[in-house]
Amino acid sequence: MASAPPARSASASASPPPAPAGPPPPPPPPFSFAHLPPTHILPTRLSDAALHDLEQQLLARSAPLTYSLAEARLFVADINTPRRCELELKGKGVHTRQLPPGKTDDALTVVKLKWLTDCVGQGKALPLDAYTVYTACRVPPPPPPAAPRDAAAASAGQPPAKKQKQKRASPSPVRADPETQRLAVLARAKRDAQELGAHASSAHRYQKYRRYRAPSAGATTTTATRAAAAGPPPLFRKTTSDFEQEQSLSRTRPTPTGLRKAYACERPHPLNPPNLHFISLLQTIKLSRILTEDPIGLRAYSTSIASITAYPYPLISSSEVLSLPGCDGKLAALFHEYIHSTPTPTHLPDENRSLAAVKELEASEEFQVLRLFFGVWGVGATTAREWYFAKGWRSLDDVVEYGWGSLTRVQQIGVKYYDEFNDVKIHRSEVEDIARVITETARKIRPDIETIVVGGYRRGKELSGDVDLIVTYRAEEEEQEEQEEDTDELHPPSPPTTTDPSTPNSKKYPTGLALLSHLVSHLESSHHVTHTLYLGRGGGFGSQRLASGTTIYNPSASKNTWHDADPLSKAMLVWQFPAPNQNPHHRVDIILSPPSTSATAILGWTGATTYERDLRRYVEKYHGWKFDSGGVWDRRTGERVKGLGGWNWRGGETLEDAERRLIEGMGLRWWEPECRNTG
Repeated sequence: MASAPPARSASASASPPPAPAGPPPPPPPPFSFAHLPPTHILPTRLSDAALHDLEQQLLARSAPLTYSLAEARLFVADINTPRRCELELKGKGVHTRQLPPGKTDDALTVVKLKWLTDCVGQGKALPLDAYTVYTACRVPPPPPPAAPRDAAAASAGQPPAKKQKQKRASPSPVRADPETQRLAVLARAKRDAQELGAHASSAHRYQKYRRYRAPSAGATTTTATRAAAAGPPPLFRKTTSDFEQEQSLSRTRPTPTGLRKAYACERPHPLNPPNLHFISLLQTIKLSRILTEDPIGLRAYSTSIASITAYPYPLISSSEVLSLPGCDGKLAALFHEYIHSTPTPTHLPDENRSLAAVKELEASEEFQVLRLFFGVWGVGATTAREWYFAKGWRSLDDVVEYGWGSLTRVQQIGVKYYDEFNDVKIHRSEVEDIARVITETARKIRPDIETIVVGGYRRGKELSGDVDLIVTYRAEEEEQEEQEEDTDELHPPSPPTTTDPSTPNSKKYPTGLALLSHLVSHLESSHHVTHTLYLGRGGGFGSQRLASGTTIYNPSASKNTWHDADPLSKAMLVWQFPAPNQNPHHRVDIILSPPSTSATAILGWTGATTYERDLRRYVEKYHGWKFDSGGVWDRRTGERVKGLGGWNWRGGETLEDAERRLIEGMGLRWWEPECRNTG
């Protein structure tokens, strides 16, 4: 008999079947950029793939993206300075004029690329104000130069003549005699010369070869004349003897291979080059570009001076100048004028040679006064021009009489000790005495201190304008602890003064601003420091201040990420040896670096300026890195490049060896500091 199937339980029979699972909830809608004005991304420093990715991010959030520069009112760019924004827009046909803060009606706005990345990272549309680099209005482009004939007609009050196509005369079947042909050629050349002189000037003919640069407001006759002066490019006359001389020199004076390299950090630059007199004249013109705030001209002359400084032979011809990297026809024309300014043969030196541009500058009141004001410590080119043009001051007596109360404390000290800071140079022996006093004083606070003098002294100069001293120590602090910034750090408890320097204990001794504050206090107590111009981290007039918006290291974020300041602590001081007689006052800078950045601090503060500028350009181009005195950073990740910039003191490495390892790690040849005098 078959058994019956088991009965279901009551609970099982009563439970309903499970409901099918519904669709997953939709993701929250992304934030929107629909409220923005027409937006355009400038492709500066961006690859095609990166540009496409950024555009997709904007389009995915309903941004009114436009590819028309005429429609755009908001520009997103990887640019950090207003001047660069103006030049980038001008290069794309958008002429602008910067607006003062607060005026935003119908304005164009350029914001940093970091705004977009922060918006995506935080998941919301952030305000533009904190990321705005440049606010401007559109202006019409400058009018193009008039055609020569039209300009002549306009000056005479006549409408421009219509161009008429002239029919070419058919050749005569009868050949004229040679004398008749010669007279006909001369007559035609004379007519052409008269017509050219009547209707066209060299300023119009060669307008397209010159960079347009409008004279600044308030510019005097000297500046305006130089900005508006025009002339044809010079034609260099080369005789057969000149050509033969150059060919002979090319065989007897072979040019070193490294001299042709584009970056100054790849070439040696001696302290006393063979063309020093010509370089000194170019440096006067370079100073005029600084005082007129002409960054393009300044960069061009700096590059040319560095190339000529590296050339190991006396220059004798313009063709030699043209063969050097960074030297163009303008530099060749200046040398042609220089070498022929006296009857001395070109292969012989002559200190009486000169340049008309330098003579004009030296005779100009504007240049003389601006140079005077620029020599005041705490005064840059902008302030010097404000004193001259806006306030009408013409001497330091005017500054004291009419504007003493408006000066900052630093500027007042700069005026007070103007003669001592500018005219009294510091001999190498005195630099060594100053460094010895600072080192001995620092070791009373922390026995493991090591110092090295940098700047012009390290590059071999017999006389220095100031003293730059790097102070570091042997320790194993965590890098984040070294960068911490504490307002109470300036007044810490007194540190112990006895320990074994071979086994330093970072918990016993101060670091950073605490150590620097102790050192300055001791030097003030010993009456070596009379004034403290600046004591802090990453600032101070004349220090290696990073550009606005540069990011390096952030102690509140994850380790080894970027922040907005130079991490090195600095003390900028006025120094005077205490003695019964009145010793002169000197400028002394003390730069405190932890061991992790000792090599970059030494390299960054040794100079010279063009060497450092090209070093930054080189590592950016070939490695994608950023170099400054506070470290070497990868621009793509924002992290410090491992193994570069530190001092391996435990391995017996000297500070000079650490700098050499850093330079070679960047793919460059290490040159002695005496070979870095780029002018």
